[in-house]
Amino acid sequence: MDLALNPDYVTTMLDRLAEWKCAFWERALKDVGDLVTVVVEADDLAGQQSMLMSPKTYRRLIKPYHQRLFSFIKGKLRSSCSTTRAAPSARSSPI
Repeated sequence: MDLALNPDYVTTMLDRLAEWKCAFWERALKDVGDLVTVVVEADDLAGQQSMLMSPKTYRRLIKPYHQRLFSFIKGKLRSSCSTTRAAPSARSSPI
């Protein structure tokens, strides 16, 4: 409900979450980045039958934080190894 009724609260919480996750990955990749082949982040975006929010809501509220986090992780991996392979662009996904 907060996604629709209180987007300011959601963006504040997502800012904090993104900061926390970036700090976690910075520390983790500093320690073991040269050994990392795959990085996994899991977020519940859908259930068995449908998405938990509309694609428009995802793009407006969640996607900017996903992009921020994954860009941060990719940047850290690039600094610790010579090659990285990114997943297909979000533009190729149906969302």
